[in-house]
Amino acid sequence: MQAARSALTPSTRRAAWGLLCVLPALWWWPAGLIALVTWTGAWRQGRVAVHEFAELVESAVGLHGRDLAAALGIPCEEQLTPTTGLAITRTLRKGT
Repeated sequence: MQAARSALTPSTRRAAWGLLCVLPALWWWPAGLIALVTWTGAWRQGRVAVHEFAELVESAVGLHGRDLAAALGIPCEEQLTPTTGLAITRTLRKGT
């Protein structure tokens, strides 16, 4: 799961470089193309990384969600339901 989360860092860095190329584009038009290509690549790379991370989180919740509910003392039948998920969220949320 750490590898999937770490895949977001290069795409964020790449997007930042793309945004930094916007300023020179005010004086030199090819920098605008560089910014556009760089930012578009970062956006695509980021979408792939987020998709993979979301699938891993969903799998982890599917595997361990009932155990978490039981550890928190929340009754959980065979499958997690939205009601059980909200009870877990209310229990774990800070500041409430």
